[in-house]
Amino acid sequence: STIGQSFSEQTHTTGDTVTITDTTTILYVDPTSTLASLTITLPANPVNGQEVKISFGGTLTGGTVVTTLSIVGNTGHTILGGSNITFAEASEGYIFKFQSSTNLWRIF
Repeated sequence: STIGQSFSEQTHTTGDTVTITDTTTILYVDPTSTLASLTITLPANPVNGQEVKISFGGTLTGGTVVTTLSIVGNTGHTILGGSNITFAEASEGYIFKFQSSTNLWRIF
């Protein structure tokens, strides 16, 4: 286990909405088959500099994991440039970092 990190690996089904908790730093999206749609909401009360990593695949080792993907900020938070991430392939991952002075998530 990694000190200071909280992992969340869940079984998702098509149409699910997942809200990442304030203490989760890594979310694994690892369905047993391709999901038609999934919405992921970033934490509600992030602190300045907080990072959230989202990783796709594992069971699915190739191809599309999520066909229609929405990653959104929680109430009052935006994602710089909006989230142009609309689908996810196996082995893809994204890092979101929060800037409290602007209530903004940056994608890395």
